[in-house]
Amino acid sequence: MKVLYYEVGKEVDVLDIDNNLETFQKLVGGYIEAVPLPDIMDGKKFYLIMNEEGVQQDLELNRGVFVGNLFVVAQNKDKEEEFRGLEKEEAVAVNRAMDIVFPPAPSFTKKK
Repeated sequence: MKVLYYEVGKEVDVLDIDNNLETFQKLVGGYIEAVPLPDIMDGKKFYLIMNEEGVQQDLELNRGVFVGNLFVVAQNKDKEEEFRGLEKEEAVAVNRAMDIVFPPAPSFTKKK
């Protein structure tokens, strides 16, 4: 499935990943948390997948108030408890919305 991947300090990338928990955890570096995104396209739901313990682990600021590596998936319309990949037009709309609602963090040196 195709996802928008926001790695800390890098440009957004489109990745083709397996739709399973192990892959999700590997991308964010730990347990996952799914945060619903604001309404972007009528009738479609999108989720920002992030590290559930990112703040406690002192991960770097990425976008808006979110820390660590993130990626975006869509909700499966037929099975709401499942995620699915993004279609091309969805990826464009979601990335545009992410830039407005959750802009990239300014570059800074992390205090040790």
